[in-house]
Amino acid sequence: MQIHTTTRLDDELETEIAQIRRDLATTVENLKRNHIKEIALMKQKQWISHFLWDSWTTC
Repeated sequence: MQIHTTTRLDDELETEIAQIRRDLATTVENLKRNHIKEIALMKQKQWISHFLWDSWTTC
């Protein structure tokens, strides 16, 4: 009886660990995607700032 209980608990723990790993992988991918978006937005803002500055200083 003890063996079955331990095996069941081990299986449940393995299932939970697998789910945590999947969740963590998803979180990491989302963070990477958001970081790339933030960098792109920052570069776009820099480009607009430089464009506006150049336009203003050449007028």
